[in-house]
Amino acid sequence: MTVLPNITSMEDLQEYASAPETPDLTEEESRIIDELWENGFYLEDAAPASVGDS
Repeated sequence: MTVLPNITSMEDLQEYASAPETPDLTEEESRIIDELWENGFYLEDAAPASVGDS
């Protein structure tokens, strides 16, 4: 998947350019994200997405 950010300021550009320097997610952060994804982010009308859905 590719994401193209909307760069509207020098601050945005600096933030996006520094993204590769951020640390990897911890196991706990990954677990939380997986749980949110599997539960449709706990939105009432959202159906869980399958891996590969765009």
